[in-house]
Amino acid sequence: AAELFATTGKAEYKQAVQQSPLYLAAPKGDRSASGDLYWQDLSSAGTITLAMVPNKLGKQEVEKARAAIIAAADGYQKSVATEGYLIPYQATEYPWGSNSNLMNRSIFLGLAHDFTGERKYLQAMSDAMDYVLGRNPLDQSYVSGYGSRPLKNPHHRFWAHPIDPASPLVPPGVLSGGPNSINFSDPVASTLKGKCTGQTCWKDEIGAWTLNEVTVNWNAPFFWTVSVLDEGGLTR
Repeated sequence: AAELFATTGKAEYKQAVQQSPLYLAAPKGDRSASGDLYWQDLSSAGTITLAMVPNKLGKQEVEKARAAIIAAADGYQKSVATEGYLIPYQATEYPWGSNSNLMNRSIFLGLAHDFTGERKYLQAMSDAMDYVLGRNPLDQSYVSGYGSRPLKNPHHRFWAHPIDPASPLVPPGVLSGGPNSINFSDPVASTLKGKCTGQTCWKDEIGAWTLNEVTVNWNAPFFWTVSVLDEGGLTR
């Protein structure tokens, strides 16, 4: 509804947006990870549209949307100081695709930097990127082609060179899902169960789909974050 309203300006979509129980929804930004943007909860994506894309919602409501995003980013940014590897993510357990949580949170940090001009948000994004590029307990870059120990063997049906020499190698710039200390359902991860904790539950093997999978919804926010950091912030 938010996308349709921003695109068309039609009153029927505005009504649908404002009557939704998810109107101006945003993550809480705390340890609970409640409301975090991910594939099962896109409610805050509508808020981002209303905050970023010119629309007929009204200046006051747009400011409310931006304030909600900044509040979420504040929670994410503050958690950096409490984490040993300086990441905007407080967690005792790391879920399937944990690296995507850092990248999705980076979207809010990047937007908060754009809205306020405060560099602390950009620094928190950079800290998240440092983690996925190797500043982590495994000294492992979860990105192919980058870092001193880059990702080489993601779980992928096309970049399957490790088990099929006729298939291509993974190209540079692909993000792995990363540590998963909750689900050990693949043959590789099962060997780690009870022997790893948190950020250390990971292996660079093609058969480790719970640890080393590649998905478009994880790589999209990764590319978004890389682009913003490359430019030193969003360009309006």
